[in-house]
Amino acid sequence: MGLDIYFEKVKPSKGVNVNSVEELSADRTAQHKKAFNKVMNKYLKRIKEAIADGNLRRSNIIPSLRDYVKETMLYDWYWEPISDEKSDQELLDIIKKLKKQFYPHEDVYFRKANFVYRFFQPYLVNEECIVTKDMVHELLAKVDKIITAAQTDGVITPEGNVDERFFCGKGFYDLPEDKKQIERERVEKEHKEMPRDWAMLAQDELPTCDGFFFGSTEYDVWYLSDIISCKEQFTKLLSDWKDDEVVYNIMSW
Repeated sequence: MGLDIYFEKVKPSKGVNVNSVEELSADRTAQHKKAFNKVMNKYLKRIKEAIADGNLRRSNIIPSLRDYVKETMLYDWYWEPISDEKSDQELLDIIKKLKKQFYPHEDVYFRKANFVYRFFQPYLVNEECIVTKDMVHELLAKVDKIITAAQTDGVITPEGNVDERFFCGKGFYDLPEDKKQIERERVEKEHKEMPRDWAMLAQDELPTCDGFFFGSTEYDVWYLSDIISCKEQFTKLLSDWKDDEVVYNIMSW
């Protein structure tokens, strides 16, 4: 349980109210499901043909089917069952089941990044809103200021990642307990000594807020990780955002 933040993009169908998040969301789901089922029907046909014809190998089809479901359905419990180890009937049943349970994953997603909630809060009606490009540009401008300040402080690297010294090193969980404790203490020391100028800017530009299972309100490396994710996800959203598409936001618990 916690604050989940979704941003989804759709080219509205004829007759859909472009100011209604509920209608836009239903329209998007229907469009994606139709496209998904069209592709899955082709795979279903190819696999049935392979089963009926001993000269066609089912195993030549499964990898691309698995990759398509992995890309489209996102979560591993959807695509992991697609395996050459399954019997013919099991594989056919999996495809039919996926067609029924399909739900498109979001274009942008945050988990407990409450500064995102606070930024969009003025626009929310019943915890949802229509999003404009101007909103996203404003948000990204603030994000860029924070990243630049954190880079100046040496907390974010020039490549745009939180410096590795603030995290336990690779292989941490394989260490004996005494060395784990040493590593924990090292990371704790790094956090205490972290330069904080960027954090003061962050409080002004994109402040956190508390609420029901909103997560941490601290300005720390986890906040910065969400800031970096914010830049990456919204930059991609803008690059793919066509003029005839609508983006909407849903806040969920």
